[in-house]
Order: sequence, then structure tokens, then C-alpha cells
Amino acid sequence: MKIAGERVVPKGSKLEDGLSLFVGLPLDVVSHGNTLNHVRVIGARLKALKLLGEEGVEFPI
Repeated sequence: MKIAGERVVPKGSKLEDGLSLFVGLPLDVVSHGNTLNHVRVIGARLKALKLLGEEGVEFPI
């Protein structure tokens, strides 16, 4: 599979440059009561990102 002429890195591997890909989550992911909002949507999107080689997520606290 190719995206804009670039090679997609296989699942579970680091990017070609040796860098890890981390994705920032939006501020509204965690509610004021410390629970996750939109759990199913976030789960589905994270699975899709993992297929592209995403190594982890970060969000502001």
C-alpha cells in the first residue's frame, strides 16, 4: 500500500528515519470526572493509526 508515493512502514516497526510516531489526543478525550469520552471512536481510530506504524499516544494533562 502506498500513500502519496511513499512506502508505508509495516505494523510494529519504527519509521524509516528511526523515529517513533506518537499521536496527540484532543483535549476532550478525558472528562472532568477522569473518564474517557467516545471510547469506541477513539479505539477504532487508534487501531487504524497502529496499522500505519504509530508507536504511542500523548495527551495534555
